[in-house]
Amino acid sequence: MRSGPKPEATAIQRTLVLGLFILLLPILPALNLNALNPGDFLHGRYTYLPLAGLMIVLVAGFHLTKKGRVIILTMAGLVGIAFAVLTVKPEGQWKDDLTVFTVAHEYAPNNGPVGQSLVRTHVQAALDLDEAGHCDQAMPSFEDAIR
Repeated sequence: MRSGPKPEATAIQRTLVLGLFILLLPILPALNLNALNPGDFLHGRYTYLPLAGLMIVLVAGFHLTKKGRVIILTMAGLVGIAFAVLTVKPEGQWKDDLTVFTVAHEYAPNNGPVGQSLVRTHVQAALDLDEAGHCDQAMPSFEDAIR
């Protein structure tokens, strides 16, 4: 009489299959770059669910690892700290719309939607200054928008 696989091994296999499924399936539509707006295809939202699948695969791999768990946890902690620093460091670029679109335009100067958003933001800032009675300060914003 032949015995079947251990229940734990079956559970790990199912977990790995589920993790890979969640990792790959949601990102497939985003890989068809022709279906997306030109110049507007790189968004973090395309990676939310695939990252959950990646975490499932990593946890299953960690579960299989018997030796070196302290090293793996130390490395994961260091990576977490590095990512936290890299997340907090550019936080100032989200101060307001003008800053966001200025930074975006610096990174992608030929991106049409970013350029349009930057111009709209300059015009809105100039209109707000004009309504507040600061026409002399509004003119440089209009000139920035024209440029």
